[in-house]
Amino acid sequence: MHNILTKTAKQLRRFVCNTTNEFTLPVLIYFARLLMPLARKDAAENIHIETFRKFLAERRDARNNGKESLGELLYRLERNLDAESCYAVERYLLREFTIIEAERAACIYTGSNWKRWRDEQEICESKELKQRRCSYLDLNDNGIVFLPPDIQNGLAGKDFLDCGSYTGDSLPVLQKYKPSVIYAFEPDKNIFSILIENCRKNGWSNVVPVAKGIAECSKTVSFNAAANSASTVLDGRLNGTSARANQQTEIECIDIDRFCHENNVNPGCIKMDIEGLESAAIHGAAETIKKFKPVLLISIYHTPDDFFGIKPFIEDLNLGYRFLIRKLSPKRLDAETMLIGWVP
Repeated sequence: MHNILTKTAKQLRRFVCNTTNEFTLPVLIYFARLLMPLARKDAAENIHIETFRKFLAERRDARNNGKESLGELLYRLERNLDAESCYAVERYLLREFTIIEAERAACIYTGSNWKRWRDEQEICESKELKQRRCSYLDLNDNGIVFLPPDIQNGLAGKDFLDCGSYTGDSLPVLQKYKPSVIYAFEPDKNIFSILIENCRKNGWSNVVPVAKGIAECSKTVSFNAAANSASTVLDGRLNGTSARANQQTEIECIDIDRFCHENNVNPGCIKMDIEGLESAAIHGAAETIKKFKPVLLISIYHTPDDFFGIKPFIEDLNLGYRFLIRKLSPKRLDAETMLIGWVP
């Protein structure tokens, strides 16, 4: 299966690069349907199916509703990216469209089904994880390993923002780069208590846990708490699964610009995995990004707005950022797809 997907993605890339924008979406759907018999129909987790379906419907009629076509969005996203980043983009889209085109959500990325979708890179990384008995966080340092060495070394002594810290699972990795202070944001009350305990047990005196979410401004949002790391924001665009519907609560959010200003923070790195609020949060961090030009480690797999919109938004700030897109976890079909940005 991984050979089929790899070859298909290469064919797709050649076609996209030599085709006018209006034909891009039908071709993506065509390839998705070719792969459809290999999927398994079941209830899907951690993917916002309806959000993507609505997005595709809007792009099919882009000329009439004044929105950019999928081809235009794809061009802006892939512009100035390296070949591996472009492959990561198209692999992600093929998998998403295959799920969307199913009669109901296709469970091709959990259990044993997702394994038939892996490409050679994911297979090699999975074997390495098993041999080293480590997680993908340790393997890729939340994406920091892909930065140039001088950028990595320059993180020492800077403040880090860990947005979506969860239980602090990323903190051991971030500590390797000798930050001055790590502000760890986690809005779920139950998880936050575990985060505090983990900081105490590990003696992380430079970690400041913050019991808030991150958004474009200070506000309260609905939130579906989960026992795992896949909690979901409910803001009118995203929907939690029925299994978590009875865990809905309200959380307080703050924007990065306000937080950094009020706390005199000098961020050298912003890591963000906040379940679909990434695009809004980046807009709420625009002034901070302009002023400090931090390294950006942003999850972009939750929504189309995140996936297609965050990189062009930052590029339009004209700060000289360079970007990579990497899928950090070989054990997930689409999750942990990350935008990595830095200013040379």
